[in-house]
Amino acid sequence: MQQPDACFDVSAELLKSFANTHIVRKRDIVRDLLQTSNTSVMLKFCDVCKYLNIDPIHKQALPLIVIFMCKSKHCSEMARIYLENCDCEELLEHIVEHDSHKQMICDQMLSNMADWLTLFSFFEFLEHHSNNATCQNLARDLESNHMLRRMQTSLTEAQVIPAGDLPRQKLHMHHVAILAFLYMSPRKTPSGKMLEMLYTEINNSARDAELRCLRAMTRLPQGGRTQ
Repeated sequence: MQQPDACFDVSAELLKSFANTHIVRKRDIVRDLLQTSNTSVMLKFCDVCKYLNIDPIHKQALPLIVIFMCKSKHCSEMARIYLENCDCEELLEHIVEHDSHKQMICDQMLSNMADWLTLFSFFEFLEHHSNNATCQNLARDLESNHMLRRMQTSLTEAQVIPAGDLPRQKLHMHHVAILAFLYMSPRKTPSGKMLEMLYTEINNSARDAELRCLRAMTRLPQGGRTQ
């Protein structure tokens, strides 16, 4: 297994290749955040936003916090690239500089697995129109990305696959691979357990979850695994 500080480490070139990669939403994420019954989770999320001086109901607040609190050494740079591509440069001053102390404070506010699972439930994939050139280019970039393809292969070989009638149990394995990176990303959560949570969510008859997820993680290349 890799050391924690090596997890999700990527080069500047790979960061640029992901510059236009988004998990986009079909739902109104601000409305859903306001209407949720998970009050304690939302309070923690709002505390993090308040500490970073970000409006918690800003349309990019949730994805920004997820990126800023991920395991990558480049999380601040990733957040900056994301904001630039979303035309939200007004938020850059709060995130742009790497600050390990600021990250540690955020980690203390929001570190529970259940909290992250609740926040991740607000993300959905947007089905793009096939005639849209921008969407076609994005789809090609995602399909050709080495790490996503390797994650998809690792999950498939370990039989961490979707099955069932719910929306996330009908996802294509390419989308499952994206969700796997999302679930494994928060700094203060055990990646193996988070992957198990994803598996039990996408498969209504999930079995041997710990073993299968461990197999999937050991098949990942260097830089894609975590403890």
